[in-house]
Amino acid sequence: MKQVAEEAGTSVAQLYLSFPSKQMMLIAVHQKGTRRLLEGFLLPAIAQDGQPWDRIMALTEAYMRFYLDERDLANLLAFTSLADLDAEDAESQEMFMEHAEQLGVMFGLWNDLTEGTGIDPSQVFRWCWAAMYGLAAQNMRFPHLALSDDELESIVDTGMRLLRGGLNAQRAS
Repeated sequence: MKQVAEEAGTSVAQLYLSFPSKQMMLIAVHQKGTRRLLEGFLLPAIAQDGQPWDRIMALTEAYMRFYLDERDLANLLAFTSLADLDAEDAESQEMFMEHAEQLGVMFGLWNDLTEGTGIDPSQVFRWCWAAMYGLAAQNMRFPHLALSDDELESIVDTGMRLLRGGLNAQRAS
């Protein structure tokens, strides 16, 4: 908490006034991150017109853009867990339910996008998250091999070209 307070430019006491526990702070970060991902990146991508394939591509690109534009937040989402949630705490339960609702909205988007395509929506969801986590893991686990912003952008562009090619081949068959 001391390190978080220092980086946030506040005191530990002030931090504890806003977040009574580390757990509550983690839940708040997950809520903010999930909300930012959904509202700032995924929903605008979904709102685009086009065929389901094009919309799936826009959604995947939105995930990658989230990682590129909001790297610290994406890293926190990628490498923190809500598994230790205190099931007895009412505030924790309320925050967890809000987080679960946001995830439910995201799953609904995948269902809508993949309807009639023969694609399992959970696989699309997992692939998007895996790609974002992979980028996060590479930069966090191996700081001496961390990629520059330009390198990350190039990798995302290459990955999206490969994905488009594979989807176009699947669509043509």
